Amino acid sequence: MKFLEHKIPPPAVGLGIGVLMWYLASLVPPLDVSYGVRLGIAPALLGVPLFVLYINRFQIAPEERVMASLFGADYAAYKEKVRGWI
Repeated sequence: MKFLEHKIPPPAVGLGIGVLMWYLASLVPPLDVSYGVRLGIAPALLGVPLFVLYINRFQIAPEERVMASLFGADYAAYKEKVRGWI
C-alpha cells in the first residue's frame, strides 16, 4: 500500500476517523449509568487505535525512512534519545 504514503494529510485522517467515530457512536443506543458516561461510545473508541495504526504506517514510517537517508547516523542518534509520538 505504498501508494497511500504521504497522500492524505494527518488532519484529514483525523477528521475522517472522527466522523467515523461519531457515526459508530450514533448506532449504539446510550445507556444511563452513573457519572454521565455514555457506553454508546465503546464502538467509537475503535477509531483511536485505527488512527494510530494508520499514521504510524503511512505517515511516520515513510518520514523516518527519508530522515534516515538524509541524516544517517545523526538521525539514528537522535532517535535513540527522543521517544516517538512526542
